Amino acid sequence: RFIGLETADIYLRHDGKYFERVVGDMNDVPVRDHVFDTVFMNATLHHSSDIREVMKQVSRVLIPRGTAVVVSEPVRSMLWPHDLSACPEIACGINEHTYTVFEYLWAAISAGLSPRLYFPHSVLRQLDDGNPVVAQEFGRGYTYIARLWRSRLGRGLAQRLLLLPIYAISNMPLVMIAEKI
Repeated sequence: RFIGLETADIYLRHDGKYFERVVGDMNDVPVRDHVFDTVFMNATLHHSSDIREVMKQVSRVLIPRGTAVVVSEPVRSMLWPHDLSACPEIACGINEHTYTVFEYLWAAISAGLSPRLYFPHSVLRQLDDGNPVVAQEFGRGYTYIARLWRSRLGRGLAQRLLLLPIYAISNMPLVMIAEKI
């Protein structure tokens, strides 16, 4: 059984997936405690002004050992400014923010979740193919990451030890899976 907040009807129209829809606020989810095995958020968190509160709500509605899956969230690089002043969504009144990878991780941890980061599948595929389109995700660090990716050792290093620093300096979209502790 699937339950979605407000815009989950998009999946019904495009994929034929039925969601029971609940009108509510992600900062105050209108669902009782410990109901869901999994909470899935696709490009959702960055629309909140308080991601720590949203992650507390996620933790509240998850059963013990439940899983939160967070994908396609924009991550703000710590190396260069990210100006949203020209963002068309903001001009239309949509709440838009970008957070650093550390802000996403801290929101999960402070809500009692144990987060783990992953490379987005689209980025992995582009790195495997040597596709320069991935450069926009990594920004200025692309040359170094692409070089590292060519060797088996470098690939293992990137996936195990350098993933957090890569997220911190790149514009790679977030993929985080967090288990309720």
